[in-house]
Amino acid sequence: MSDTPAKSSVKRSSQGPFTMWHGLDLPRLARLLALRPKMSWGKAGQIATLPGFAAYNSLMKWAEKLTHGSAVSKVEIHPEPLFVVGHWRSGTTLLHNLLCQDEQFGFPNLYQCLFPHHFLLTESVSTKLTGWMLPDSRPMDNVPCGWDLPQEDEIALLLLSMVSPYRMMAFMENRGRFTRFFDPQDMTDSERETWRATITYLMKKLSVRYRDASGNPKPLCMKSPSHTLRVGELTRMFPKARFLYIHRDPYTVFSSTRHLRKTMWRENGLSTRHPGDKAFDPIHEYVATIKAYERDKGLVPAGRLHEVEYEDLAADPLGELEKFYAATSLGGFAELRRMLEPQMADVKNYKRNRFELTPAEKQHVYEHAGFVFDLYGYDPQGADLGEPA
Repeated sequence: MSDTPAKSSVKRSSQGPFTMWHGLDLPRLARLLALRPKMSWGKAGQIATLPGFAAYNSLMKWAEKLTHGSAVSKVEIHPEPLFVVGHWRSGTTLLHNLLCQDEQFGFPNLYQCLFPHHFLLTESVSTKLTGWMLPDSRPMDNVPCGWDLPQEDEIALLLLSMVSPYRMMAFMENRGRFTRFFDPQDMTDSERETWRATITYLMKKLSVRYRDASGNPKPLCMKSPSHTLRVGELTRMFPKARFLYIHRDPYTVFSSTRHLRKTMWRENGLSTRHPGDKAFDPIHEYVATIKAYERDKGLVPAGRLHEVEYEDLAADPLGELEKFYAATSLGGFAELRRMLEPQMADVKNYKRNRFELTPAEKQHVYEHAGFVFDLYGYDPQGADLGEPA
């Protein structure tokens, strides 16, 4: 690959003084430190506050168990959750944000994902006191940021268990510390059981939080690109689950995911020492994600999986959502349409980050992921169309 930086048009934001690690409790913080992540003085202020936050999270966790533990243990997760899947930067956030305006669903929000140990107890008060501390938009793109807005549950899974590929934020230079957590088939039996127990626990807590008018748990709308590699595992856990899969031009996905990794490392890494450009290259995980999804999607029962192309969604959001509701026999689209129609001009005018790949970078993507262009019908223009690796 060329060492020449690709051109980009990016609006930069920041998480401020906090990292995702501030959501850890004491046992999970101890586990993180035992893995000996690289640290540097440039992050000293953030690192110094981690023990205090971990102590607070541990205290509130046990307080929540006293006040809500019985309800969490007794609640039944709605048997028909919806999982939005697709590789990072394929459009999963757009889909999730639109779907979560359907009031029949509950969904994990930013506060619940950053403080999963005790949100049932603390969310109503803490969000009012700390909302001013949040940036206007996420640091990796121009999507608005707020405690009550939808968020991907992988962050919560990391903070609850440390069994998550998002360990990479502290170990970007050491792939062995996180790559096996992408696909459940690569985990040990113990890690897989921990992951299953953790997502179940999180969904039970969300089921306590989100109830319909009759007091019954709402179906949950969950989103995490990591779940694209877990479609088979999630289908075994929730046989009636629905899945909405989105894909996008591989060149765009590659460049935007690379930017995402750099941004999230900058905001959440414990070291300022650059791990090297190769550490941010997502191509191997991209290939693994697409292959895992194609491997397992046949396990989903008929009428429970729908696929959408990002370019079609961006051009006609309501039309593509209507197709999904019809294809999976999901009711309630008329009400969702009523909610979304006033927002369509803003959705279509959303300013997306733009990145340009060099010819060498395009060749790198095509050599490793040429099959994806054929699979989804994308034009590999700009690459040498020899036999893809």
